[in-house]
Amino acid sequence: MLIIKLLLSAASFTEPETVPPVKGRLCWQGSSTCVESIGMKVSVAPSEEARRFVWTQADDSKVVVGEIAPSATAVNLLAEDLRVVTLSLNGSALRGWPLDTRLTLNAGRAKWDWSVPAPRVGKLRQIAVPAGEYSLAIAAPRHKLERRRISAKQTLGLDQVVLQPLPAISGRVVQLAEKKLVPVNGAQLIRADGKVATATGADGSFRIELNEPLPDELLIVHPGLATHQLALKNTDAESDTGDVVLSAGSTLHLTVRQSLRDAEKLRIRVLKQTERKHELTPILTREVPADQELLKIPNVARGVYHIVVEGDHPLERLSERVEINEQEVEKKLTIEPYRLNGIARFGDSPLQGALNVSFDRAWKASLPVNAEGAFGATLWQHGKLNGWVASELLGGAPYPLTSPPLGADPSEWRIELKRRVIEGRIVDAATRQPLVNVSLALQVMSGEGQERFQLSTTVPVDASGNYKVTAVRDATYDLRIRHKDRVPIHRAVLLRADDVSQRIDFALEEGIEMQLEVVWADGRPAAGAMVIEGVRRDGHNPGAFYATDGAGRLTLRGAIGTSRTLFVLPREGSFVVVRPVTPAAGAAEKITRIVVPPIAGSLRIEFRNEKDDPGRSTPLIRYNGEWIPLPVSMRLRNDSPESGTVRLRELPAGSYEIWASPPGVDYSAFAAGPPSTPPVRVGLTAGEATAVVPVRSMK
Repeated sequence: MLIIKLLLSAASFTEPETVPPVKGRLCWQGSSTCVESIGMKVSVAPSEEARRFVWTQADDSKVVVGEIAPSATAVNLLAEDLRVVTLSLNGSALRGWPLDTRLTLNAGRAKWDWSVPAPRVGKLRQIAVPAGEYSLAIAAPRHKLERRRISAKQTLGLDQVVLQPLPAISGRVVQLAEKKLVPVNGAQLIRADGKVATATGADGSFRIELNEPLPDELLIVHPGLATHQLALKNTDAESDTGDVVLSAGSTLHLTVRQSLRDAEKLRIRVLKQTERKHELTPILTREVPADQELLKIPNVARGVYHIVVEGDHPLERLSERVEINEQEVEKKLTIEPYRLNGIARFGDSPLQGALNVSFDRAWKASLPVNAEGAFGATLWQHGKLNGWVASELLGGAPYPLTSPPLGADPSEWRIELKRRVIEGRIVDAATRQPLVNVSLALQVMSGEGQERFQLSTTVPVDASGNYKVTAVRDATYDLRIRHKDRVPIHRAVLLRADDVSQRIDFALEEGIEMQLEVVWADGRPAAGAMVIEGVRRDGHNPGAFYATDGAGRLTLRGAIGTSRTLFVLPREGSFVVVRPVTPAAGAAEKITRIVVPPIAGSLRIEFRNEKDDPGRSTPLIRYNGEWIPLPVSMRLRNDSPESGTVRLRELPAGSYEIWASPPGVDYSAFAAGPPSTPPVRVGLTAGEATAVVPVRSMK
């Protein structure tokens, strides 16, 4: 385990007169040029451009980073504006420590990086940086990349950062033969990018140390057996999947019939649908002659699949959904091309740009829209297409659409969008001048059920503070405006069919700073803890995200005397709900300390449907009488040990009330609170508690 202790102070390196001059090495960033140095003031030749440097003491115990002007003829390693970060490095012997370690500091567009060799990585003690705000990344082989925010404007106090070892997954692959589990030798475990991670041995066992980016799943493949998807939601340092049983699999018989085709080949893609991933997982790709009607695909595991047939043109695509739960499954796909003619208009103007279409997540393609707003092509896919159009008239942001039912030859798709906007200016309340680096988050919501529409995006704000939202749909437009030195503003605008364009200006108040310090019971800072405030109208996205810095501190702004509800989720686990109050102006320097309750255990939630079988659902939670909105509960550390079960890990002790999200109900129903049905109550003190939760309809 790699432990890094950080301490920022206004102190700088000292060079006692009684010791020999310090030796080191000065390297220019973006160049391989380095020079040996003696003393803490290094002479350099002037340059035509400013230069960033990294100086390392000869024994690697001290590092200085900075930037000098083009005319500078010396680098002062004892400059007054330097702040010192003290640290010590240690690593996991199980991952081969000591190892070569690379450190990277970023401050806006400025970047410094350097490596510490394995034999001397334990000697590093100080890094001096110019006063400012930084992000620090520390990377070592066989360990997760660790990131920390560092404020070098003030003393932070002792900070402890843990660089976790990369997870190792082990288990055994077996098959059922004559009522016995028999090891499978040579089964390949494949990442989503197609790379083979490892293969099983003679006893069917495997062990993998995963590399970043960590995959969501691995595919286990062996000739004659069904391909198995191994979910990797629990990525602790060491985890054992136990026995993974490969079934004999099913055989999928495809019949592809076509008309008006002259291509030489068709491509068949088989994609698997999973509960946890929005995208489909590719299982197989095969090219076949265009005149071959029958195709046999063996060793297919049970589940839901999408079969995609593709020709030469990007729009020559046909997707069909098939569920495999028997040994032999037959599926017929018929290619019946048709002509699509469309027109896209924005008010009275043609909507020139690009229309992108997709079908059932299985394929995507693009249709050009000409200067008259017309588009057209020959398509294979029947039914409704999802689409999104990008045009300068709409501000350049993609706007989602759904086609009418298509398939008749010819078919028509008329896109007619209202020419209506919400626009205005965002300024400082005191000076009435525009602010730099203002963020405007927009969420658009309308309709219910299958007609429900939802869009989340960001809206650009120009240098003069102007913004414009293209409001083509009758909907609620939820605008959230934030600036790091001002009080945030939230405004919801409902536009109906007869409403016209609106102008809404915003003036951001400076407010008062509120200093929060998040610590564990023993006083350790909860560095890098996620802090969530509020919930969007969709019930799924948080109103705002924050994170504590390396010392567990967070600065927020608010109006005097106002409170806000914050959910704090440390990286190590547990959580806490707090309602700090913005202090009066005279108490602005007061720090509010938030103590995170210790980790007590896990909560195993088993969902049961009306037949008392494992059900699919999302847990809704109230903790000690406090409603935990979905943007928070869905970010608790969790895994799914088996179908119909969710285990929430590293939870604090307390009273938990659990509901199952009813089928067919969108999350917006739970933005403010839980369902009206009775919950399942369970107390957690230590170890693991279990709650069996029925999946009920709200009707």
